[in-house]
Amino acid sequence: MSDTLNLTSPTTTARDAEILAKLEKIAGVNATEFTEKLFASGSLLTTKPSAQAITTDCKEYVENGRTFSVAQIEELGFDQFWKRKADVLTALEEYREQKGYFIATLLVTDVVLQGSLLLVAGAKAFVDKVDYPQLEPGIFQLDGVVSRKKQLLPYLTHCLAQVKS
Repeated sequence: MSDTLNLTSPTTTARDAEILAKLEKIAGVNATEFTEKLFASGSLLTTKPSAQAITTDCKEYVENGRTFSVAQIEELGFDQFWKRKADVLTALEEYREQKGYFIATLLVTDVVLQGSLLLVAGAKAFVDKVDYPQLEPGIFQLDGVVSRKKQLLPYLTHCLAQVKS
């Protein structure tokens, strides 16, 4: 349910939908209602310190000789993020410095609206290549982007390829 955002993620397969339909019948549970409760109760931005929230679902990548991280947090709306944005941005930059990454990114995904905010800490040369609308320094609006693997990672590697060594 959480990995496929209730079957709305680009990573969803036909098999996922088939299994979910069977599980709904067996459990007598409405998947949409369950998903809403699941995400409402599990907000990392309300239950964890920023430094821990940004690393809970974080993956490291190497592209063109540059090491970087891509983390993701799934939320019901962006309210909690906006309340803690300064702390989250600081934690992301500190994490980047600690690990020695070229960039550290965080995708905060609104599972209801099916869009995300992308936070980027690191090299200005990279940040300048991001062509999504910039809401504030280091924060970009990515409408329709919910998958780190299928949507964000290819975009980030494209941007990295444009940055001169």
